[in-house]
Amino acid sequence: MSGAPSYLDLLQTAYVWGRMDGLLAADLEPPEGAGPSTASCRGREAEDFARQLWNRPGARPPAGLEANAPHWYAHGFQDALAEVRRERNGAHSRFAARSLPPSTAYAG
Repeated sequence: MSGAPSYLDLLQTAYVWGRMDGLLAADLEPPEGAGPSTASCRGREAEDFARQLWNRPGARPPAGLEANAPHWYAHGFQDALAEVRRERNGAHSRFAARSLPPSTAYAG
């Protein structure tokens, strides 16, 4: 399909959406955090979230997107919360705090 995003592009979009939502939710989340959750992404179940990312009406999302995208979203969300908390606590490092996105491997 011409113009279709790559699988990695889709996962990176999920991560960015998670970061954006995490930055918006930082004031509402409990200070101790609940840990990464993949129960829903943007209020959607994994299957609906994968379809939203794929954004091709009538076409099935790539294999594995339903399983992996929620993890990338959750990781982005948690990274954003941690970033806001570090900034609020005045914890600054000379190294940029950045974690790696989750693996695309699916043990499923």
